[in-house]
This record gives sequence, structure tokens and C-alpha cells, in this order.
Amino acid sequence: MESIAITPKNAEPIGEIEDGNGAAVAEIMLDDGFNAKVTCVYDTAKTWPLLGAPVTLTVPPYEGGVGTQKAYVCFVAGNPEFSMSRKKEATITMNLRYRPGITPS
Repeated sequence: MESIAITPKNAEPIGEIEDGNGAAVAEIMLDDGFNAKVTCVYDTAKTWPLLGAPVTLTVPPYEGGVGTQKAYVCFVAGNPEFSMSRKKEATITMNLRYRPGITPS
């Protein structure tokens, strides 16, 4: 693998609660998954996942845990992008999507 970029679906609070006089007293947070862009060195010996296929993405925890990793069952959300350049390995980039409670079919 060359790189992974993970972007939360809602990276900011989706709203706020006021206390009756216009001042905000709480913000509403929503953890509803993420989109990921994964770039790998292309290898003709590998079988790459197709559109809609389930893929397990294992990443270090962002909660601050040490030594543990978290696995997310994502699905391939679009056709892959291929990049071929002179004097560089060919790469394949896949868009993955994770949503809690949604199982890839």
C-alpha cells in the first residue's frame, strides 16, 4: 500500500442546542462513518475488489489506544483509478466507504 486518506462523513458538529436566549450550550456530534481513498502499487498477480465489494480496512485507533488496531468493513464505492507514469510504479486508487450499521452486499 502506498497511502490511505480517511475523511469523516461529518467532520464538524451538525448543529447546536441553544439555552433559550440565543447562546449555544451544546453541539450535536454525529459519528456516521467515513470515506477513504486507498492507493496501492498495482500488481497483476493480485485480484482487486470490484465495485460494491466488501473490504476490511485496518487502521490504528484514533482514540489514543496503544498497540490495538480497529478493523472497519468498508465497501468499494467507485471504479478504481489507474495511474501509470514513466519511471514510477503503476498505482491503483480505490474509493472506500464505511457507514456504521450498513453491511456491504
